[in-house]
Amino acid sequence: SIFLLGALIYCVVDEKLDSLSRIMIALMVSGGLGNLIDRIFLAGQVTDFINMGIGPVRTGIFNIADVAIMAGAFGLLLVHYKCSSQKNPKSKETNKISTMS
Repeated sequence: SIFLLGALIYCVVDEKLDSLSRIMIALMVSGGLGNLIDRIFLAGQVTDFINMGIGPVRTGIFNIADVAIMAGAFGLLLVHYKCSSQKNPKSKETNKISTMS
């Protein structure tokens, strides 16, 4: 819950943060809050109701809050990667030249 509060404050206070990053952080915070609400009102347990798998092989059991957390984290990584590659376009060209040699 301290992490969620910190992420929410960061999202609101940081003026340099772009809107897409804010959305991704909001997804992670909302998913975390959903799981926290489950833990508070369901005797410390989170209700996982989505069961994925093929045939007898079960790969994951999760809930919508978990999906929001993972979508936000994955989206934030993509936004960070995209922003860092746009800030350093010369580094890509340098890497291409050095690998060709």
